[in-house]
Amino acid sequence: MYYFTIIFMSDWKGVEFLPDLIEMEARAAILAKRIEIMKKMASLQKYKADIQEGMDELRKTKQGLKNAHDTYLGQWTGEGGTAYKELAEDLNHLLGQMEISGVETIEAINEEIRRLLQELASL
Repeated sequence: MYYFTIIFMSDWKGVEFLPDLIEMEARAAILAKRIEIMKKMASLQKYKADIQEGMDELRKTKQGLKNAHDTYLGQWTGEGGTAYKELAEDLNHLLGQMEISGVETIEAINEEIRRLLQELASL
């Protein structure tokens, strides 16, 4: 950035404005940093909402599978019943792992948001 100083016949009055310009530039840099942090926080909040929405869908799917499992397991016997039971257990385990991953991700997002809030407060 360029600073122009007005000098009239060896009069250095223009130099008085230089500290004001430096202070204004410093304030602008802090404001830009605050905006950057707030954008990151907004992005993380959106990501968190998307994960929560996905987890809600996951819970609905899990409940639907449980209902189907409860309805049909008793009717299937032999190899088909055993295969169905194993598949249902595998799906249930997978859905549980996905839910754990979602919770861990949300916790990490919350931690990052807390860190950004502290950074914002320190500016």
